[in-house]
Amino acid sequence: MLGDSTNLPLISVVITTVSLQDLYAKIGARNPHNKQHTISEVLIEVQPIEMVLDLDQITAFMVPICEVLEIMGSSDSKQPANTACSPVASQVTTVQDLPMVHLNSKGIYVYLPLSTNRKSCSVLLLRVSYLAFICSLPN
Repeated sequence: MLGDSTNLPLISVVITTVSLQDLYAKIGARNPHNKQHTISEVLIEVQPIEMVLDLDQITAFMVPICEVLEIMGSSDSKQPANTACSPVASQVTTVQDLPMVHLNSKGIYVYLPLSTNRKSCSVLLLRVSYLAFICSLPN
């Protein structure tokens, strides 16, 4: 990778997919089930993230939005509900259909300044130094 960490992207995602039929042909093995399955792998690398969230500004922004949503919700309840819904065909997902996901996060830091009557302010701090999610499959 690059020596200077300031040039790295915030999020790096690599997706790899291979057909099992091609894999068996390449290694010279016989496909025991003769199925067209694929193996997918997702690699996610996240650089450190710092966030400063001012709760007073977030609250001032969200209150009008919540009022609008309440008005919209009350007007929607006056309309008759559509009871004739067609059932959605469900497709069974198995472990073979899911990709292998590897997540490597170098940290998340959230600062929540709280206003006080004093000259200094209190700060709530949420710090996750390292987060990793790694799949392991037996051979």
